[in-house]
Amino acid sequence: MAKIIFSPLVANVAGKLGPVVFQRGPGGAMIRAAAAARPRMSARLQTARADLTEAARAWEALDLTTRTLWASIGRPYDPASAGPGLAFTLGRRAFIRYAVQYIHFGRTVPTSPTSWPFREVSRAWLTWDPDSQGKFIWWWPIGATAADFRIWLQAAPNYPQYSTRSPWLLAYDTATMPKNQVLPGSSPPIYYLEPAYFARFERYGPTQLWRMRVTGIHDSGTVFSFDDGLATLTFE
Repeated sequence: MAKIIFSPLVANVAGKLGPVVFQRGPGGAMIRAAAAARPRMSARLQTARADLTEAARAWEALDLTTRTLWASIGRPYDPASAGPGLAFTLGRRAFIRYAVQYIHFGRTVPTSPTSWPFREVSRAWLTWDPDSQGKFIWWWPIGATAADFRIWLQAAPNYPQYSTRSPWLLAYDTATMPKNQVLPGSSPPIYYLEPAYFARFERYGPTQLWRMRVTGIHDSGTVFSFDDGLATLTFE
């Protein structure tokens, strides 16, 4: 902020002009740089909302027969909420959960799945592996291979005690990062992930324990999600 003196041709100026703000204070006329506008939401949140909007539109475009199919999927998918008259509401919820995964990864949404579209996943582990040229590996105890996935991490240094208020930080996303490399012959599947994409987490300490959430699509076409995984990020 700086004090200014107007010329005889200009008695006073107030308000904003481009990146400059004119104002008056106890010392007279002042000029300062306008504060940069901050986005109302992060790019990640904007993307998530756009995916949800597109999935909702895809639901509206379904014909009655396909909606009825999803209504039959919705009740067993969310039995705790399955009350009278909620079949299409639950079907819509199940479809959107299914569709947003395909939309995020740029895939065509199969609106009429020929088999159960969801796959339950048990606990997985992500850790640094010194025997794989310093790469990170993650695995889960099921036989299916993930075609696309996203990994979020939540700091949990005192696991199993952790704060539910800690933010989930996006760590890996095959929509924008290299596809996973599966160790040939590994059962359950073991994935090699390049360490460069985890380097930003080094500022949290040379070794840190994290809760892990993973969502994605299997090579079979089913979608999955779980948030009870664990990750140990070690940096040397």
